[in-house]
Amino acid sequence: MKIEIRNTRINLSVSQETINFSAYLFVDGIRVAICENGGYGGSTLISSLDEKTQRYVNEAKEYCKTLPSIKAFGTDLPMDLELFVDILVEKEVKEKERKSFEKKIMNATFKSVVYGVKGSGSFRMAGYPGKPLHELSPELLKSLVDGVKKKLKPGETIFNTNI
Repeated sequence: MKIEIRNTRINLSVSQETINFSAYLFVDGIRVAICENGGYGGSTLISSLDEKTQRYVNEAKEYCKTLPSIKAFGTDLPMDLELFVDILVEKEVKEKERKSFEKKIMNATFKSVVYGVKGSGSFRMAGYPGKPLHELSPELLKSLVDGVKKKLKPGETIFNTNI
């Protein structure tokens, strides 16, 4: 059984204890329900679109009960459809954050030598204020890159692909 969410709308600015979102639930490619969480710590609500689709929602619930539990908060949480949907939403949030971070790095590489540990969620920059890298002389750029290479800590790398 393939369970997925689509047309997900996430609003992290109003999320408090859980992720505020709404999404359509698809089972084997068929849109069967709307999933919603207000972001205030309550459970995710899954409402079938009509009486016909309720059967698919019930089958998805039963299927999720057969999946392994997950370890969280020092305990085993039994899998159910609501938890499965929450995990899918969390994956979407993480992917969106990853893409946003990569975009920030990409934009920063035009102005600076950008470096750090891949996957750490942070980076550092070295450059000359007001001077993009493409305006630096080859000698000055080489000096900048060499200076950064000397400062690199174990595990750090330069992210720039334009130098």
